[in-house]
Amino acid sequence: MASTEKSPLLQQHGDTARPKAPGGDHGDGFKAYTRRWYVLTVFSLLSAHQSHIWLTFGVVPDETRSYYGVKKWQVDLLAAWGPIIYIPFVFFSSWLLQNYGLRSAVRLGAAMQVVSAAIRCFPANGGDLFFLVHLGQILNAAVGPIVMSAPPKLSLDWFRVEQRTTATAISTVANGVGVAVGFLVVPALVKHFDAVGLSGIRYMLFVEFWWTVAIVLPIFVYFPAGPPTPPSRTSNTKRTKFLESLKVASRNRAFWILCICGGVSQGVFSGWSSVLSIILNKSSGYNNIVSVHSVHMFFASTAWLGFTSTLIGMGTGVMIGPIADCMPGHFKTMILFLFGLAVFFFTWFALSVYNFIVESVSSVFVSAVLGSAFLGAANPLFYEAAVEITYPMPEGTSAGMLTLFNNLGCLLFEVIGMADVFTDSHPQRAKVMNWILVVTIALCWCVAVTYKEAYHRRNVDCNAETAPDSEKDSQPVLTQIN
Repeated sequence: MASTEKSPLLQQHGDTARPKAPGGDHGDGFKAYTRRWYVLTVFSLLSAHQSHIWLTFGVVPDETRSYYGVKKWQVDLLAAWGPIIYIPFVFFSSWLLQNYGLRSAVRLGAAMQVVSAAIRCFPANGGDLFFLVHLGQILNAAVGPIVMSAPPKLSLDWFRVEQRTTATAISTVANGVGVAVGFLVVPALVKHFDAVGLSGIRYMLFVEFWWTVAIVLPIFVYFPAGPPTPPSRTSNTKRTKFLESLKVASRNRAFWILCICGGVSQGVFSGWSSVLSIILNKSSGYNNIVSVHSVHMFFASTAWLGFTSTLIGMGTGVMIGPIADCMPGHFKTMILFLFGLAVFFFTWFALSVYNFIVESVSSVFVSAVLGSAFLGAANPLFYEAAVEITYPMPEGTSAGMLTLFNNLGCLLFEVIGMADVFTDSHPQRAKVMNWILVVTIALCWCVAVTYKEAYHRRNVDCNAETAPDSEKDSQPVLTQIN
């Protein structure tokens, strides 16, 4: 197979004619290659694993404190590094994606992921080398902006217009796969190794290291810089420079609406998820047991609730992609519909917890899962709406700004958690988060009503005649050495 490993060269239309695509080009000179699914898969696996590494110690906090001999705030800080590092590094990742491309950014992230997993394996029990665990979590946190900003860039580079939202949805929700897996796998591994007389935390970290190696290896073996022939017109158009993009975005009211509605709602949801085990505590008849032997035990397990909510949320997120691709131009309608359903089910959940309606573990379980599912399904739509409204701003920059708001919300609740505002001894404080979540989504729905949607990028792709003459004459063609 011809290689595309060389850096792309930007050449003007006047210098080089657009390359003729081989078979399967839909008659428009552009082509989508089968290998795009390979690129999407290996990237999605890296994204999933990044969130899994981030979550590791958060689902076994007691075991972590006992093994390393450290305090609660030191364990809480391991998860807090995620949003702390994300905020400054999101600007670097956006710049990296624009100037060096998807492959360079992903390979850098994969390398940092391996080093992160390796460093965490060094400290033995005792807190003398616990700083290495923090260093590992910091490196993993630095991978976050890459895997969370890149989905729209990947779908632009590799997928045709009618599959972009689907590809963005898959690569976006993949980050939640690691969280879902972590809810079950990490406690199970720790429990298994402890049961056979080994150090649960230590050997769990060894397993995660080799798991990391297996996931990143394909990225270094084969991850093309881009397809020989672009899949669409806007795949090879010149984007605005990084600093100029930030200035333009700061003056784009519609973009700010998307950032506020998408970022804030997801940030508050993350905060709510982090205290779910306190809201549904042992005094209320709930637990975090993974091994269940009845339907009632399944519904009463916060571990299974977290896993199921994340899994169903990913499923609806993936399903919304093809629906949006089949119904172009209706992102706003879909977002309002999904947010409305999320408000309904989270209100149902809050009323069930406070016994305002008939409370049962099944009612609480179902309402939490469905609320999470519909809110999560809206996330890919925000990504695609953001890149449409800001075109020709780079996709990585718009996605980075969107997820920045999410991580600001996450950081707020991580700080609150470290301050012991929400603890098992004060579950009523955590229950307030139910209403904060409902009110936040409802307010975001009201703000989203004022959003004036536009599809600048899609219009260029689907209606070439509407593109400005200057763009037709001078837009660069992405030519790669094969």
